[in-house]
Amino acid sequence: MPKIFIVALHFIMLRYIDRLPPAYSLIVIEAVARHQSFTKAATELMVTQAAVSRQIRVAEDALGVKLFNRQHRKIELTQRGMSLFN
Repeated sequence: MPKIFIVALHFIMLRYIDRLPPAYSLIVIEAVARHQSFTKAATELMVTQAAVSRQIRVAEDALGVKLFNRQHRKIELTQRGMSLFN
């Protein structure tokens, strides 16, 4: 199992056990974090950019934390996002 999923599950279970995001959202988070792009992640996952954006929103809502800072044509992991990804 990839390290990101082990770390993500540990992070989620310890702090947000009652608000788990869908497992697919974790896959999307990992792809977005790696590419630093919703569009590139969408291409890799063979879905639309809107579907990626929605999964990120679903995960952020479930966790109650913001994982990415969205800027014009650029996204970055927040501190919480970095702790989840690294």
